Order: sequence, then structure tokens, then C-alpha cells
Amino acid sequence: MANEPQTPENEPGQAPGIITRQRTMLLMLLLIVGGGLSALLMLDHHGVSFAQTAVDQACGEGDDSGCSAVAQSAYSAVGGISLAAIGLFFYSSILLLTCISLPGGWELRPGTAALLLGLLALAVVLDVILLGLQAFAIEAFCKLCLATYAVNIAGVALLLPAKPHLPSVAESFHAPAGKMILTAWALASLMLFVSIGTAEYSLAAQKSQQDSNILGSPAAAAASESAAAAGEADTSAEQAASSAETDSLDPEQVKARLAQARTEITRLRQTLDDPKLYQEYQLKKAAEEFEQAPTRQLNLANLSPKGTASAPIKIVEYSDFLCPYCQAFAKAITAYVATSRERVSVYFKNYPLDQTCNPGLRRSVHPGACNLARGAICAQKQGRFWAYHDKVFAAPPKNPSVDTVAVIAEGVGANKATFFACMGSGETSQELSNQIQEAKNSGVSSTPSIFLNGRKLPHANALLQGIESESKRLGLAP
Repeated sequence: MANEPQTPENEPGQAPGIITRQRTMLLMLLLIVGGGLSALLMLDHHGVSFAQTAVDQACGEGDDSGCSAVAQSAYSAVGGISLAAIGLFFYSSILLLTCISLPGGWELRPGTAALLLGLLALAVVLDVILLGLQAFAIEAFCKLCLATYAVNIAGVALLLPAKPHLPSVAESFHAPAGKMILTAWALASLMLFVSIGTAEYSLAAQKSQQDSNILGSPAAAAASESAAAAGEADTSAEQAASSAETDSLDPEQVKARLAQARTEITRLRQTLDDPKLYQEYQLKKAAEEFEQAPTRQLNLANLSPKGTASAPIKIVEYSDFLCPYCQAFAKAITAYVATSRERVSVYFKNYPLDQTCNPGLRRSVHPGACNLARGAICAQKQGRFWAYHDKVFAAPPKNPSVDTVAVIAEGVGANKATFFACMGSGETSQELSNQIQEAKNSGVSSTPSIFLNGRKLPHANALLQGIESESKRLGLAP
């Protein structure tokens, strides 16, 4: 034993097993939870529907959700990479290090435990900074983000017995076995980095494509009819199978009919499992909701439309100038109106997600949105609304003051003195209050909310489909 090599498991002065089996297993469980939460937030950040549903269930639905506010904020990504993706890489990487360090048992060697403690402690420091941003810059809290902070704190607590070994972390990996562990960890982390980076890039590309098609497709109605027909055929096939079982036919004919019916059922169900057809089914549901929606009498007095005022289809948009999705919608609808051949006109109405003027909200999602909404009303009175609208959405300011809004208005030709007087008038506040109340009475709770000739669309990307439906109802050419 005198010539036994100095391996990481028997380094001088280091007692083995300072991180027990139970602590190690709990640590690995925490890392899996942290990675799972990060993956969910990453998918939500990129607009994946099932992830958004899960996050909404955890944090609350709509733009008033703290998770939504954090995900939409400028602090949700660094250099184009979502913080959630960075979190997923972090948890997965240190989970790999933990697993690589356990070839002969569940008790972590002191050097590895100290390194893990240092990494998680650094994560807690960064969490404090992120928590400060949520509290003071975003003014909203993401419950799932807070859960990852708790995971990091719990991990540090589990690894505290390794604190005395922090100064000797580098030395503990000088031995051949330690170098082997570091090499294996580096290679595995590199592969992990490439995998998560590829997924992040793919999700970002998909979201970009969705944003470019934010208004939906006018062909969706026809496509969804085919999906509905497939569903009806599925039902018919099942009925055929049922009748075949009870029909007093020759047994061989009954078997043939049953086999044919079951083949058809399988084929149709496989077709309906296709993501594209599922999306078409969702659009069909949206079309049905739109058809059944009540017609609201919305006040369009004193509003300047984009497009021809006499257009047969009037689009009313309740929007927030600081809502990222509203910004994408504004750009898309502007391009669409130019090609609509005077079939549609667009009217903009304010629904700022800011408690300053919208006290029914649980919290302010977009601080300063009320100032921009008042500015829109005042720009309208000077005949500068759409220029103001386009300038604000081109580069939305962060938490804008009255002075900031006045500079924007002056930049599009509004008279500064008149604009300031309008911004502070009770008439302007009352008009904004009326728009907000009308929105609430019409079922608006998030932005953008779209109405076609007084009927509310379930979501913005059903717009072109809704226009086709409304065109048929009015007897207009496709």
C-alpha cells in the first residue's frame, strides 16, 4: 500500500465521502428539475404552443402573466441566445460532471464536490442580479425562474460540506484520474453545447417564420375543411365497422368490411396526427368561434383608419405600443392593407397594459404604455396618428416619460406646445379611459385583440382566414 498512486479518491488530507450518497442523489434530482424548468422556459421563449400552455398554467394566462412579461423583456436573452437555453446547458453540463465523477459509487470526491459548489454559488450570484432586474427593471416575477433560483440555492446547501476544499480545486484535478474526468466533461459539454445551440437556432428560425406569417393564411379555411372532412370520414368508417359487426351478411363479407373499415380508420387517424393537419384543425375551431362571436358596436368616431374608410371590412385592433407581438402585427397589417384593394380598413384603439391608466390589471406589464396611449390620442387630434404609430412601433421606448413621447410626436410633425397641453388634459384621459372600458366590455384581456366588423377573432393569426369568411358573408369576390 506504500506505493499506492495518488488518485482523486485518496488524495492526502481529504476524507472520502464528504458528500454522502443521499446528498448526491438529491443533487442530481435538483439538477434534473432545474434542466427541465429551463427547457420549458426555452420552448416558451420561442413560442412553442404546448410550452406556452404549461407556463400559462403555472404563472397565469395572458399579457398580465409575470412569466410572459419576463419572457418578452429585453433581459430574456443575451447576444440572441435565450437565458433559458444557457440555463439548460448549465444544469445539463454539471449533471454530466456529477455522473462522470461517480464511476465507483455515489459519494462525490472532494475536488468534484468543491467545483460543483463553486459553479452553483456563482449561479446564485447571477440569480440575485436577475432577481433585481425582475424587481426593478421588468417589475414582474416569473415563478418558474424563481424556482430555478431555489434549485441553485438548494444545490449550494447540499454541497456546503465541500467548502473547505474550494482552495484546492485545481490541485485536486492534477492527478491522472482528475485530468481524465475534466477531459471527459469538456468533450461531453462541447457536444451538449452544440446540441442545445442547434435546438436554439432551430426554434428561433421557426418563431421567425411564424412571426412572418402572423396574419395567418387565407387558404386555411379550405384546408381546415379537408381536416374536418377527414374527421367525418373517420366517424363514418367507425359507423361502418359497427354496422358490419351487426349486419346479417356472409361472415366473409363482414370480415372484409371490418378489415377495410379498420384500415381506413388507421389511415385517417395517422393523417390527423400530422402537425400540419392539427394546426388546420385549430384554425377550424378558430373559424367556428369567430362565426359564433357576438357583434359588438365599437365606437370609431374621431379615429382615422389606415385604408379606405368606406371599406366593407373594418378591422379594429386593441393594442399596446410596448407589446412585442403588437409590434409584429402592426408591421404585418400595414403591408397587408397596401395589397387589400380597398377591401379592409384598420382602426387602432388603445389598451395599454399599464396600471397607471388601466387599474383593473393585477400589475403593470408595460410601464409607460399609458403615456404612449395618451400620445396616440393627441397625435390623432393633430392628424399625425399613423406617422406617430409607425415611429413608436419602429423603436418602442422603454418606460417612456411624457417628455419622451413629446419628442416622438414632434418628430412626426406635431406641434409641441399643443401636444403637451393635450397630454395633460382631462379630456384626453377620459377618452383613453373610454377606450379601455370599451375593450373590457368587449372581452379584451390581452393584446393585440382583433375585431372584424365587430366580431372578435380568437387570435391574430386567424385574421386572413376571418377576412375570407367575412368576404363570403358579404358576397365579395374571393
